[in-house]
Amino acid sequence: MAKVISPAVPTDLFAHAINETSAGFAATTRAMTETLTAAGTVIGHRMVLGAQAAADPMNEAHHVEFSLMSSEKVAAFTDAGTVMMDEMQSLNREVMKFATEQAAETTQAVIDLGSAQTPFAMFEVQQRFLMESWTRGLKLATLGSGLSVQVMAPVHSAATANARRLTKNARKPD
Repeated sequence: MAKVISPAVPTDLFAHAINETSAGFAATTRAMTETLTAAGTVIGHRMVLGAQAAADPMNEAHHVEFSLMSSEKVAAFTDAGTVMMDEMQSLNREVMKFATEQAAETTQAVIDLGSAQTPFAMFEVQQRFLMESWTRGLKLATLGSGLSVQVMAPVHSAATANARRLTKNARKPD
């Protein structure tokens, strides 16, 4: 009698892993686009302020804005570095877990292949192994895609806040 082999990873689990990974990459793309757009706005406003400062070097408002440029960048990139270090530790743990699970599943697949009594049973073992491997791999990709958006968050926040503030200040009548 042929050995009964448990079914492969349900396709809804695999589809969920793909959707999660795609959502992480979409969030990263959105954050990058918003950050780049905000940076362009900030650069434009600060170029105008630079021209105004050249014409009126004693205006205190220009000095305040230009002193913010460095301190805000240092704070945002320091926060981003802190987030990256924390998240890299989590990602490292997940990579180690992935490697351990992958080794265990490979061993089990070899055992199951060796005891499979029909070509169809061998195919089921291979299908299960591939689906489980891909699902685990997509979990790592999901973590990586989410990492990008988390690391970018402090820079994104600073850039978009500056763009809103500078745009609002530019609209104020003198």
